[in-house]
Amino acid sequence: MATLTIRDLDDEVKRRLRVRAAEKGVSMEAEARSILTDAVQDQLEEEPGAWYRRMRERLAATGAYWDDDVIALLPDRKTKWAVSPEEVERDRAARERQSGSDAGSGPPS
Repeated sequence: MATLTIRDLDDEVKRRLRVRAAEKGVSMEAEARSILTDAVQDQLEEEPGAWYRRMRERLAATGAYWDDDVIALLPDRKTKWAVSPEEVERDRAARERQSGSDAGSGPPS
């Protein structure tokens, strides 16, 4: 498990967190952990490649040209890569598996 230190937390926020924790009968740490977990829960439950697919769909909706090999190399200002090459490969493999399972699900001939 990781440890997180939060500096410069407003006194009023800390007070409200303390009250909220007391109302639930838990520690401030447990309440903060619960709040943070709830805030990112949707992202934790996302399937691999979901972000990549959403971004591809958003770009396609704008009419932008999409190239899997190029988008994987676009730098992001906050992270080293906007999409890691591993994520591109996982998504590509998932699409191939999906198209393979779709092939047998058509109408009988």
